[in-house]
Amino acid sequence: MTSTVMQLINFDEKLSNTYLSSTLYQEKFLPNVIKELKGNGANQVIQRFYQFRELLTKPENLRIHVYGNILKLANPKSVWNEHFKIIEAPKSLTPVPLSQQFLTEFGRNPGNQGFIVKLPAIESTFSMHTAEGPSSFDSPDLASLLVLCELLQATEGLFWKLIRGQGLAYSTNLKVDVEYGHIYFDIYKSPDAFKAYEQARKAVFGLADKKIEFDKAGFEGAKSGVIYSLVRKEGNISKAAIESFVVQVLKDMDAEYNKNLLAKVQAVNIEDLYPMLTKYLVNLFKPETSNVVVVSTPVKVKDVEQGFNGHGFKLKVKNLDSIIE
Repeated sequence: MTSTVMQLINFDEKLSNTYLSSTLYQEKFLPNVIKELKGNGANQVIQRFYQFRELLTKPENLRIHVYGNILKLANPKSVWNEHFKIIEAPKSLTPVPLSQQFLTEFGRNPGNQGFIVKLPAIESTFSMHTAEGPSSFDSPDLASLLVLCELLQATEGLFWKLIRGQGLAYSTNLKVDVEYGHIYFDIYKSPDAFKAYEQARKAVFGLADKKIEFDKAGFEGAKSGVIYSLVRKEGNISKAAIESFVVQVLKDMDAEYNKNLLAKVQAVNIEDLYPMLTKYLVNLFKPETSNVVVVSTPVKVKDVEQGFNGHGFKLKVKNLDSIIE
């Protein structure tokens, strides 16, 4: 639920598919559609479906991905003309947009925005923190940042020892999302999300100030972990074909993109991690550069609110049904 609420903060309510497909938006949208269908608005709903179908099937909006042993086919390209002659070839294809093009002002420039959402159905607290991250797939920071995140959140790593090891949360997660242009820090199932956040903050600032040293053995393991996650995307023929489509068509990158990224990850050294701390990770723990969502059992709301507000955050306490007015 933290992710769903964060989407509502970061993405445009009229232009973003991420926002419009979110659970909280759909919860209000779908009952209204049913009312229209049962009332006098049925024709308008049907007309909108026709418009939607037209957009989906416009040739300039389509990308068709075929994978298989096409070398065995006599005419793998021209055979399409036999069955799609009625479709006029578009002069140009509509560009594939990235989600970062449909952010709100808070999504483009995270900071000073956040909620504590009361949820009676749970007994723990959960939080998500968003800051600005790399926004291009060929960013020179990407390899080092991926290794840094893997190192911090590894099993028996620094966050594990300081947070899970002290019973402050079941788990934490750092994620770099280039399409969104964001970096995320999640705290999962904590008795007090602020206390877990506080420990993570101390660790990140301690590393940035070089008061805490990186674990050299863990560093090599982190590089291996990132490499494995990249290789796993192409673990079989089917996955490799899909990844090729994603990289070349959706990301608009060279076919050798993943191979080149692997080489960059392997070339990362410990000194490369320090600029990533100061440029990205510390921003997750500053109110002026991060958005925060906490979902909490009602009995812990006051403690969490006092904790974050004591660090300069001004989180608004809301019920789940009041997030979307």
